Amino acid sequence: MTSIVPFYGLVWFVGVIEDINDPLGLNRVRVRCLHFHTEDRTSLPTDELPWASILNGATHMSAPNYLPGDYVMGAFLDGKQAQQPIVLGSLDGIPGPQDKSRGFSDPSGVYPKVVNKPTTSPLSRADLSANNPISYTRETIVSGVPTASGDSWSEPKSGYNAKYPQNHVIHTDGGNVIELDDTSGSERIQIFHASGTFTEVHPDGSVVHRAVGSRYEIAANDMNIMVGGDCNITATGNMNLLAGKDLTIGGQNITISAAQSLKVTSQQEADIKSSAQLNIEGTGVSVSAGPTFAVDADSIEIECGESQPAQGADKPPTVPAVSIPKFQS
Repeated sequence: MTSIVPFYGLVWFVGVIEDINDPLGLNRVRVRCLHFHTEDRTSLPTDELPWASILNGATHMSAPNYLPGDYVMGAFLDGKQAQQPIVLGSLDGIPGPQDKSRGFSDPSGVYPKVVNKPTTSPLSRADLSANNPISYTRETIVSGVPTASGDSWSEPKSGYNAKYPQNHVIHTDGGNVIELDDTSGSERIQIFHASGTFTEVHPDGSVVHRAVGSRYEIAANDMNIMVGGDCNITATGNMNLLAGKDLTIGGQNITISAAQSLKVTSQQEADIKSSAQLNIEGTGVSVSAGPTFAVDADSIEIECGESQPAQGADKPPTVPAVSIPKFQS
């Protein structure tokens, strides 16, 4: 029978990963297997354990999402010879303090970083007792952002209300997180970077993008943006708008307010037209022309006397600086 079915003599094992640094980059790990290997690293050092391949799922991770100290389950393809291990999956648990001098633990002593707590992501278990992305985003909300109209807006708070086991989380050792939260009434998606930059889809379908660094968007062809309600853009520094061809701005009412100076420059012809009355007011008005200055009207009135301050739009609000602390995992 064994000569006909190659893997008929599979032998199963449970073990602890002690090395993930595969020199060939093939996702292999070294596993010390219970009842097969001694815990004495003097007689069986970690670097003498056989490399175990990992059975990849449909996602085909390009690097194993395993850490030294993780418990795994697998099988020896060569049976009792136990030299060709393959890892089929990991086993979560609640690790206690480890003795790195003995086998079945991380030789470096780094892992587990958290003891006496489950190895599953705290976000999947609604455990916000330690520093985590949700607490960070809620404590660093950007609020009171002024607009050109004099109003303000604030970043909405995360709608996180996860209930185990409905929040499906990938939480890497470096602090990067992907959440697919199916908690009824609080469905969310979040992609969180260890720096604090994140994108979150809220339960009502709202989307928050926050970058603690700079942000760039590049389109090789057209870009179309439609906003069903109000649109506010506020910059604490300079704002530049440049078009390679025509620039068109339209609206029912357009207000341009400058706290200091307003300049309009054209390299060729400049037209200012109004189908109704056109008013130009200022504490002082200066008009300069080259060879020709033409004024055409049915009636021209020029008044001289004490000038009055112009009544214009209020000054734009002061824009506060934006300071977002980095996330400390």
